[in-house]
Amino acid sequence: MLMCFQNTFFSSDNQLQEVPLHQDINKMEMNTVEDLRRKLESLEKINLELNNQHYKEMSRYEKEILQLRLELEKGELLRQNLENEMKFARKEANLQLYSAEDELCDAKNKVMELQGNFQKIKKSWPEDTPVPIINDRHQQKASEIDKIAQSDQFHLQQEQQRCAVEKDNIHRVHLAELEFLIREKAEAEMAFQV
Repeated sequence: MLMCFQNTFFSSDNQLQEVPLHQDINKMEMNTVEDLRRKLESLEKINLELNNQHYKEMSRYEKEILQLRLELEKGELLRQNLENEMKFARKEANLQLYSAEDELCDAKNKVMELQGNFQKIKKSWPEDTPVPIINDRHQQKASEIDKIAQSDQFHLQQEQQRCAVEKDNIHRVHLAELEFLIREKAEAEMAFQV
């Protein structure tokens, strides 16, 4: 059995128990509400700071992506320019090769013609008369032209190999830049989703 004297209660086993009054309960509730309100304000402030930080990072990532896209476009333009230059160099080298081959062919024809003329002249000269050595000079000139043509052919092959290596290098760089941009884009999209 409980007996009540103001704030104090006695139970049947004569132990003293104090029960808070209505006013004390309201004070405790108000303190709890104030604590919760402060916690809520603190959490809202933290949330606002995190949102601001998130938007700043997103803005920075967007700027980086834009810069990378511009660099990729510059790289693509450079690649196209180099490909055009390589095409032009190949055409130029082919023209030089064809020109050298034409000169060599003309020189061989000239040598053949001169040899034919020489044989005719040789037959018409008496056997005692020394024959000028026209044949050796023309043969030497033909040899020189042949060496030039071979040298041009060798240089053309070297230029074609250099262009192929350069093209492969440009292609590798382009692919690496593209992969990097794709990774950056994926990271930025993941950051947007978070």
